[in-house]
Amino acid sequence: DLIRDHGRLRDFECEWETTPGTLKVVLVHGEPLVLDGRECLLFHCVDMTDRKRIENALRESEARYRTLAEAAFEGVMIHDQGIIIDANPQFARIFGYDSVAELVGRNGTELLLTDVSRNTVRNRSHAGPITEIFEVTGVRKDGSLFAGETQSGASTYQGRSVRIVTMRDISERKGTEQLLINIGRGVSSALGDAYFRTLVAILCTNLEADYGFVGELVPPENASVHTRVFIADGEERRNFEYRLEGSPCAHAIERQGTVAFPSQVADT
Repeated sequence: DLIRDHGRLRDFECEWETTPGTLKVVLVHGEPLVLDGRECLLFHCVDMTDRKRIENALRESEARYRTLAEAAFEGVMIHDQGIIIDANPQFARIFGYDSVAELVGRNGTELLLTDVSRNTVRNRSHAGPITEIFEVTGVRKDGSLFAGETQSGASTYQGRSVRIVTMRDISERKGTEQLLINIGRGVSSALGDAYFRTLVAILCTNLEADYGFVGELVPPENASVHTRVFIADGEERRNFEYRLEGSPCAHAIERQGTVAFPSQVADT
């Protein structure tokens, strides 16, 4: 009927049962022709079963992403070479935008980060398919700044190679950390090393740590760290000095925050 009505058949998708119980998705092309004086129909069929299976899997994957992203407490954004393709509402809220539509099509790194953080993100993005969590300074719609924590990974979205980015506003946490630092400085200046002994002992006990210490940078180069208190296996030991470069403390200073090394601390 389609050939009779339109003269030919193009890109007609249908299901064929090739064997009992086995269905194939087929793309059919057909047109009439005259062969040895007889009117015939010429058909060309392409098996699309595998392609349709992949397309359906991608749609299901993207639907799952959408469901998870909408329910996430952290911001989630997808970009292609920096240009925002999609995001969840929480991502827009973190940066002070009323809707995701205000962000789609714009360069996220240029719009949402300070110059220093922009360079950090670019360097980290080239490090591998998935970056470690690191801190950035975000720029809200009204121009105000906030402390953020982000991570990104390479993925595929709607047939495109993209990066999926997560973002958290850690301003409150950073404020608490600074408050604790200020309290610690005030108490330590009044009580001296006795405060640090108590602090390290409590941390080792509650964290079930074999070793714990408090150290300070050695001026004027600040290239090494000297411990004020060092506890090993529950006992206070002799203080020591070590080079800062390549140590876990160097990572903490670089990030200006907490870092965790679950293994191979001696190698770092």
